[in-house]
Amino acid sequence: MGFTQVNHVRGASLEVRSLFRAPGVVVNAMTHDQPLPGVFDERCIGLDHLAFEVSDRDELRQWVTHLDAKGVAHQKVSR
Repeated sequence: MGFTQVNHVRGASLEVRSLFRAPGVVVNAMTHDQPLPGVFDERCIGLDHLAFEVSDRDELRQWVTHLDAKGVAHQKVSR
């Protein structure tokens, strides 16, 4: 997708990589090594996140169209 890694952090049980793609798309990929039994929080396996930052609603709609065309599952955009 043309991303460049701009940050990499390794913690005790997680790893985060920040990727950038012009004209301003930022992706933060977080992975976890160990489950925390009985705990549901951001450090728990199964609660991994993929976040995109876009400049405005029009760019968001363009990405929705692109992801739909590629068959990529995603949450519905509200409002």
